[in-house]
Amino acid sequence: MVGRHDKTASFGIDQKSGYGHCFRCKVRVTLQEYASEADSINVSTAPPERADISLPPDYTPLWREPGTSASVLASARQYLADRGIGAATIQDAFIGACTKGRCAGRVVVPALGRDGRTLVGWSARLTYKSEKYPKYLTATGMDRQSTLFNMPAIRITTDVPLMLVEGIFDALPYWPNAVAFLGKPSPGQLQALVTSRRPLVCVLDGDSWLECEMLHYRLRMDLEDCSEGYDPVSVTWLHLPPCTDPGNIDAKKLWNFVRISAQERNNLVV
Repeated sequence: MVGRHDKTASFGIDQKSGYGHCFRCKVRVTLQEYASEADSINVSTAPPERADISLPPDYTPLWREPGTSASVLASARQYLADRGIGAATIQDAFIGACTKGRCAGRVVVPALGRDGRTLVGWSARLTYKSEKYPKYLTATGMDRQSTLFNMPAIRITTDVPLMLVEGIFDALPYWPNAVAFLGKPSPGQLQALVTSRRPLVCVLDGDSWLECEMLHYRLRMDLEDCSEGYDPVSVTWLHLPPCTDPGNIDAKKLWNFVRISAQERNNLVV
């Protein structure tokens, strides 16, 4: 069959049933029988959905076809590249995008529960500037007070520090060693963090340096109260320059500050 350059999404996959449907030739096929034919084929799917949380209907994974090459998703791929988010992170974090519906023109990043499988929410960000539409949309039914982006990272026992940042796109360049509050920290989110068994480094936006310092003190007290006979993990914080956030600072430079802060158990000014 001879193909042509196509700017429309003409093939869809139902992730629940495993069937694919070509909207041009009307053919409906099952994809499951092809899954074991070649190890080189990436058959990863988006995380299972909770009964009360679902991904946007037009969500298309960006780590496999058609998301890796479709012209209509070029702006989403370019946006991620400009933010320093590579192919491995896109796949590991199940990042997708939408071309129509409520989330049209947005990159969609799922938020998973502690088990790393259950979908507990998502955030969709516009890939272009607009005064008409909000920059972010979130999943209907998502519990913003207790949901953190990349919650599974909290459960890992390691000496590698975990960055605590405000936004998802502040966290993604440091994947998998950062979690995001999806805004300002809430008591429910702090309750989840006190179960951590790795060093925590608070890295809020530069204009929120006082909140960042207070967050670090609150976590230190909560961790000490929950220590139960063992040494609580270290909690430190970084003071970023005014009008900056972790997403617009050189990632290697900032991670070096994070690493030193955790190793020396000392707060630093970037």
